[in-house]
Amino acid sequence: MKKNYHSEVESKPLTTKHEIPIGRHPIFGPPIKASTGWLLMLLLLSLFTGIGMNGQSMANYTFSGTTNGSLENIDDGTSIMTAAVHDDDATLIQPIGFDFYYMGVLYSHFSANSNGQVRLHPNGTSTVIGGSAVSSYSSGTVTLAAMGGDNETGAGMKMKIVGSAPNRKLVIEWTKFYVYFTDPVNNAGNMQMWLSENGVISYVYGEMYNSSTSSQNRAIFLSSGSTAGQSAHITIGATPAIVTTSTFPATNLIAGGSGTPTATTLIANLGTSSNSNRIKYTFTPAGTAGHATVTSLAAPTALTINGVSASSMTINWTAASPANGIIRYAVFNSTDGGVTY
Repeated sequence: MKKNYHSEVESKPLTTKHEIPIGRHPIFGPPIKASTGWLLMLLLLSLFTGIGMNGQSMANYTFSGTTNGSLENIDDGTSIMTAAVHDDDATLIQPIGFDFYYMGVLYSHFSANSNGQVRLHPNGTSTVIGGSAVSSYSSGTVTLAAMGGDNETGAGMKMKIVGSAPNRKLVIEWTKFYVYFTDPVNNAGNMQMWLSENGVISYVYGEMYNSSTSSQNRAIFLSSGSTAGQSAHITIGATPAIVTTSTFPATNLIAGGSGTPTATTLIANLGTSSNSNRIKYTFTPAGTAGHATVTSLAAPTALTINGVSASSMTINWTAASPANGIIRYAVFNSTDGGVTY
């Protein structure tokens, strides 16, 4: 089957090269090559799903919960988004720093609030998440909640990109984060969310406390819509579990804390005192090492480029076979010989 795509390019000289790499994104495997006189487009397999799955489905992701994680140290070279104690405050829209795909959609920006929730944005002019707590799934909105509900950070929020392409990771940190919003917990630990360039999402928890003496109900979830299967929530426990069939995130009962500036009781099965034994929840997309269903993908073949002009061209290729795990192809253009796209 032929796929026909048309893409506009800048009106400037294009670099020529005998071979053009096409096929998989570098983070998923080596490209295939086809002879051509123009280095015009890089054809990438940018997002993947499992066998028989559609793009907007949590079945595209494998969940794992481990107890041997470590928080990233991002004290140096960090971008401070907010500082000091914050209750129901939000950041400005921030760049992710690389192309990040979630559920088959490209996102370039994010915003976060002090309650422990992040919203993904397709551009820098979208509507920010807002400071109020997010505790439900919403149609057409991507919300990643390392902690749902109304909470507080005692020392602000910051971000840093670690690693190098194509293995970069955006680390979003809530510094001295605690459940509820009473007086600050001086010995509260950090909570982090990692967005990796290969589409993997991780929530990592430090010394987690409930600042209230009363028990609290809190959900941990990620969502791209309000239809069953588009979102998932996590059940905290010695063996954490993911639930993908609900249209509303169920909450976890968190026992009351000491209610003192120096907290004494960590949240069970979430808070830890050792940085080599952090609780880490990971969501791995199909086509990435660690996914239970699809770990390799076939590449497309027979790339041809026709009708080349200063402003347009027509690209044709034969779709990959088998098509297991593939939900779309993304076309990128380069005007500097493949250095940038």
